[in-house]
Amino acid sequence: MNLNKTNNVWKKNDGGLKDSRFKSKRKRGDCVIRAIALATDIPYDKVFDGLCDTAKETGFLPNQDDTYELYLARLGWRKNKPQRSGTGLLPLEMFNSEGKTSIVKVRNHLVTVKDNTILDTWDSKFYSACSYYTKETTQ
Repeated sequence: MNLNKTNNVWKKNDGGLKDSRFKSKRKRGDCVIRAIALATDIPYDKVFDGLCDTAKETGFLPNQDDTYELYLARLGWRKNKPQRSGTGLLPLEMFNSEGKTSIVKVRNHLVTVKDNTILDTWDSKFYSACSYYTKETTQ
């Protein structure tokens, strides 16, 4: 596997929360909304509403795998197996993101990685990068 020559860097980003209708500064556990908004360039409010609508169909909460995976699939994103090195899962800082955008699942968290930049409200670069989602391309 072709690993990045340089580590991914972290850049703080709230995914559009500050520009949304939600004005509370309290910690909210919104990583699913934030990661999807950052990866798709869909406004935070619209992702929130879309996940809630999908949750009504699935019967699961908006931030549960069954709900956000269906939502992402409808947007044309597909799930991929984890990237690995000879010793196991790669840490997020070594996740191969050159030239692409991915939504990466780390332990109990989703984060967007765009072209060697980890976009999130906190630095999760040392967590193992598990499954990840990429936009399907049409040929």
